[in-house]
Amino acid sequence: MPGHLRETAVNSSMPILLTEGWGRLPMNDRIYQLLLTKNEEETTVFAHPQDHFGQRPEIIIPSTEPPKANFADIRKPLAVGQPVRLTRAPYLGQVGEVVQIFQLSKGTSVGVKAPGADVVLANGQRVFVPLANLDAII
Repeated sequence: MPGHLRETAVNSSMPILLTEGWGRLPMNDRIYQLLLTKNEEETTVFAHPQDHFGQRPEIIIPSTEPPKANFADIRKPLAVGQPVRLTRAPYLGQVGEVVQIFQLSKGTSVGVKAPGADVVLANGQRVFVPLANLDAII
């Protein structure tokens, strides 16, 4: 969403949830396709801003299909082969697959050391991403 619409969006009586944040980033195709297949279905939207305590916006769509994952899967640690969504620039919104997890912290492009994983993006590029900048796709 263009930044100049921020004030209008924040003051709207309807919840507005941005999947990729403010600016010119296109919506992640995987999210777009999911929402497209759920068109006209009931949805719960928690569009509160992300806070420093880890509370993040959510879209919940009830399903009549059996779940593909159970609650035990949600608590499993990140694993090689896991699909993930990247949550920070320069790869914000991109989806990829974990190919290596580092047990020790590794240097990032901004000079900070952090635990992380190598992820292969849809375009084939392999990048190191701090674990804090990954959302596991279950």
